[in-house]
Amino acid sequence: MDNTRSTATGPSYDPLSPLQTIRPDLLGFVFHLSWLYLLFYSSAVDSGRPFGGADTTDIIYLSSAVALALTLFVGAIRTKAFMRVAESKPCALLAPAVTALGTLLYCMQLIVPSLALVICGGILTGAGSSVLAARWASVFGNVGSRVVIANFPTILVVIVAICVSIGYLPHELCLALLVLLPLCSGGALQFARRYQRSREAHVERRHDADGTRRRAHYAPLIALVGLIGFTVALLPSFEVSGANYGLLFYLIAAVLVLGFVGTTIFLADRRSFPVLFLAPLAMLALILLPFAQYSTETLGDAFYPVGNIAFELLLLFGTVLFAQATDRSPAKTFMIGRITLALFDMAGSFLGQHLVHLGDATILVQLSGVCLFAASELLLLALVVSYLGHSRRSLGGASAKAGAATTPAAPVIAAKAVDAAVPRRDEVLARIADRFALSERERDVFVLLAEGRSAARIQEDLCIAAGTVNYHTRNIFQKVGVHSRQEIIDLVHDEAATERNAD
Repeated sequence: MDNTRSTATGPSYDPLSPLQTIRPDLLGFVFHLSWLYLLFYSSAVDSGRPFGGADTTDIIYLSSAVALALTLFVGAIRTKAFMRVAESKPCALLAPAVTALGTLLYCMQLIVPSLALVICGGILTGAGSSVLAARWASVFGNVGSRVVIANFPTILVVIVAICVSIGYLPHELCLALLVLLPLCSGGALQFARRYQRSREAHVERRHDADGTRRRAHYAPLIALVGLIGFTVALLPSFEVSGANYGLLFYLIAAVLVLGFVGTTIFLADRRSFPVLFLAPLAMLALILLPFAQYSTETLGDAFYPVGNIAFELLLLFGTVLFAQATDRSPAKTFMIGRITLALFDMAGSFLGQHLVHLGDATILVQLSGVCLFAASELLLLALVVSYLGHSRRSLGGASAKAGAATTPAAPVIAAKAVDAAVPRRDEVLARIADRFALSERERDVFVLLAEGRSAARIQEDLCIAAGTVNYHTRNIFQKVGVHSRQEIIDLVHDEAATERNAD
């Protein structure tokens, strides 16, 4: 919203328009996922012994996954204390340093093989990276859901470009990048915090400040993430039947996710659609075009790691959007989702390995088809529910619900807000804002007040402090000459009705 303009000669003000720029504070997340790719999914680092994501029995994967799960479990139980420590200056320096040290230990065992180095490296990387990931979830939670969705294509393309290009780098450079990337991720987190504070986007949110504010029901999230993670982990085991079901699932998932993101961006702001979606999609096609000439087996080897990383990215975005839609802590929601994925992923991999030895080819083919269908349907269900929830929030349904919990006038407010949502509503809002010389930020608050939103909801949608909301609200009341939110809604409603009658 910060980039929108409303002038007498310019385009009309669009209250549903997302930020029309790529957010640099969110782009830094590519360092974290690129490190994850290099360490766990890329054979470019350890060319003699690939330890890709399909082999969850590898010792570094197991030790890191156990350390990550334990750390995130503590964070999910004591979110308030965990995030306070994670955001402190000592931990902000310590977490990336611990992750880089664990990575260095693993690189050292490539030269001097040692089981102790591998286990220590796995424990350090798991613990350090879990803190970094939780902080990244908090960063994404500090922006609106539309901004999160709008930046998904660009972040995905950058990560895929890094994943694909890794294989062309010298081995020594890969090892150096492997150690440096956690430090880059930590530095990007510090930049993200400063950037968000400079935009009044860093708020001591009630869900991050107190993870025990209310009893949140995470059962739907756990069930969905667990089922998808379990079925996806089974798919690589079925390649013995002659079909690459893992690659097929990632292709289906890519189409579904990009379709959801593209549709949401298009409906929110068609002017930004070419920049936020079409351009990244074209870049993604150019990056992946050279692989079109490869065989199916080679494609699977190339896209399995990319698919796993894209799934990690989708997990962060999905849990953050779930947290924003349900008024829960983004950090806590992500930690619960990541623990669920790690546990069910290991369970699915172990079960898949046993099924390969116990079942015949016919049973494997049938079972693989069921798993592929189930995983695709679950992902489609999650996207549909997310889209419906996001659309309802964009149209003010959630704001009417929030207002009903805080003020007796909420039903009247909601009714008039819906009635005011006529085709020329944005023009009416812009005309009133111009008439009373409202500033840009006052226009943002004015639009949400006209939609009947409470002060708490305005604080969340615009990512500004409660005192800032009250300050702009007082200025708007004084300039417009009203004394309540209801009078603003009446003003917009009456002016829209007058214009309809004139037509």
